Amino acid sequence: MDELRDIADIEDLLWDEDKEEDDPEKEDESSEEEEEDLPEDPAEAIDGPKTVKELITGIVFFFTIFQFAHIFVKGHASYLAGTFIGGTLASLLVINMHHSLENALLYDSQTATRKMRVSTIFRMFAMVAVMVVTLHFGDVYSFAGTLLGLLSLKFSAYLQPLTHKVLQKTIFKGR
Repeated sequence: MDELRDIADIEDLLWDEDKEEDDPEKEDESSEEEEEDLPEDPAEAIDGPKTVKELITGIVFFFTIFQFAHIFVKGHASYLAGTFIGGTLASLLVINMHHSLENALLYDSQTATRKMRVSTIFRMFAMVAVMVVTLHFGDVYSFAGTLLGLLSLKFSAYLQPLTHKVLQKTIFKGR
């Protein structure tokens, strides 16, 4: 059940800017300085693909850290394979979340809710399946490495605001 809440948190993160614009109470509380920073067209304020890039950048960052941690782990090769599998799945989960959210916007609220639930169950099934495979093939894939690779998605989501600021200043200058 925690995984469902974690995935819902990440889905909310992808579209949190949209929710803030729709909340009339937050608009009353915001100052004029903050309103000047927002673009006039609401579609320009939301950039899902950029958020996906930022999340994947965070996943790669943590993946790299976890790869260097293999020095302290017994069974180096299985740990490296596990973190690779977990990090790859984490990136694919982010892409699937973005794709699911984009498709959900095309439907009415009931259909969109149903489709989002199906995609969430699919992602949970994928995570469980990969974890079961790593448990079954423990000599090839480290369960701990796979778990850390998957958790890189969670860590990346927590650090996404920082990643956004850093990438905005360095890579996405003026975009």
